[in-house]
Amino acid sequence: MWENIGVGLFYIIAGILVKKFPILLAGYNTMSDKEKAKINIKRLTNFIMITYIIIGLIIMCSYFIFCNLLNKPELNSTFIHVCIPISFVILLIGSPFYGKNC
Repeated sequence: MWENIGVGLFYIIAGILVKKFPILLAGYNTMSDKEKAKINIKRLTNFIMITYIIIGLIIMCSYFIFCNLLNKPELNSTFIHVCIPISFVILLIGSPFYGKNC
């Protein structure tokens, strides 16, 4: 249970921090001003924040789904380990759409 809450809270806090401090995005702080001008940073950080919050809430709720509703607690940690890479794939696919030329 605490694993789910901890990982879920980490995702939610990370999403809020990225929205508030875009410099936390990997590679963004090393970009030139020209490259930064090509990115719609408000929309990108909003997308990342929403994605992280949704994934965090899903992970937090998964404990109750797997342990209480389905009575399969062994699937809980497997779900977390599958959910995290899926969230990164979602971010990798969705992030390029927030350039200003798109």
